[in-house]
Amino acid sequence: MNLNATLIIEVLSFLILLGLLIRFLYRPVLNVLDKRAAEIKEANQKIQENLCLAEKERERTQQLLAESKNQALKIKEKAGLDAEQLRQKIISQARDEAARTLRASQQEILNQAKKAKEELKAEAIDLSLKAAEKILRRKFASEDQKRLIKELTEGISERSSSGR
Repeated sequence: MNLNATLIIEVLSFLILLGLLIRFLYRPVLNVLDKRAAEIKEANQKIQENLCLAEKERERTQQLLAESKNQALKIKEKAGLDAEQLRQKIISQARDEAARTLRASQQEILNQAKKAKEELKAEAIDLSLKAAEKILRRKFASEDQKRLIKELTEGISERSSSGR
């Protein structure tokens, strides 16, 4: 019986120790584990919330980036159009200036040609008068010369005024 009594005492001691361990150690350890599980669950929820916020922020950033790209494209297109309009305006102004210069040059050439023609005509008239005067001095009397010079002068004046 000795063995039985020792066995019973060991079993009873074990059961008492087990009860004490359950009462004083298992529940606090279980509470600590429950708290830790709750903290982990809360941390996971916060991580999920932060991931959702980060995803929303990423989407908002991508949207802003897309809007910025669209705005940049619009600005680039407008700048291209403005540059094309400016180029066309400069070309048009250059053409207008070239046309004005050409017209002014043509007018100047016409004026110089007209002046040269008039000078040539005056010179021809002067030479004709001098030649006629020499011829008349040789052949005609003083009165006849005056009459002939007057007639020639009137004839030349009439031709000059008629534009021939």
